[in-house]
Amino acid sequence: MDAAAIQHITDNYNSLKLQRAKKISTDGWAYSVTWYDKEGNALESIAYGINFNKNRAVTGLMKDGYNWTIKDGEVDNALIESLLP
Repeated sequence: MDAAAIQHITDNYNSLKLQRAKKISTDGWAYSVTWYDKEGNALESIAYGINFNKNRAVTGLMKDGYNWTIKDGEVDNALIESLLP
């Protein structure tokens, strides 16, 4: 993945306004994104893609053991999907 794609994902995530919902208690699939420092240590990790509306827009994500509702903003799911083999 190139630096521009990583920056786009980071900027997109940072633009979201989130509200904590409930503890995670579900099975399913999700995209996982983890940011690392220069030494390879994980700084933050999120998973999203499990909560879609009827237009397949992501409406929530998971982090810190909780589901989070996206109150403002939108995940660029097309970019993430385009990076997958």
